Amino acid sequence: MLAALVSHDGLHDSLTGLLSLPAFLDSATRIISSTIRSAGSVNLFLASLLVSDNSNARRLAISERRELASMSESEIDELAARMVTCSGILRSEFREGDLVARYTFGDFLILTSGDYDVINKKIESFGIESDVAIVGARIDLSQKDNTTLGAQNVLLSTIAALEASQSQRI
Repeated sequence: MLAALVSHDGLHDSLTGLLSLPAFLDSATRIISSTIRSAGSVNLFLASLLVSDNSNARRLAISERRELASMSESEIDELAARMVTCSGILRSEFREGDLVARYTFGDFLILTSGDYDVINKKIESFGIESDVAIVGARIDLSQKDNTTLGAQNVLLSTIAALEASQSQRI
């Protein structure tokens, strides 16, 4: 059963219906390459689910989210149910041109264009309502230092920075 929850079926994640991580990375790299050429900007967000117990809310550390063996079956079931619910909300909240993918068992990546502050407020309100911790970054691709790194390096380094920021909040 657990293997079915974390498997990918090509372009879409079989549990959430969102983009699979490889499809997200490929599409996001192409979008960032195009945005570098037009000297624009994109926004990248990392949304992490919370797991609550009766005593207090606790966030699973990023390393623990990748190690499902450290979680009980009921915790995994609860997290999977919340993931399906949150993925449905994310699909309905973002437009077709935005990229939304499951990143780890309890995380989502969102790549979108538009006004960072407006999108950030929208995502934060979603996070508060759904008990999701969200960090984001506006990637200004008109800056020479970003354009020399290459699209994939810009994407991966921004994801790493968001993970570090999320870890500090946990």
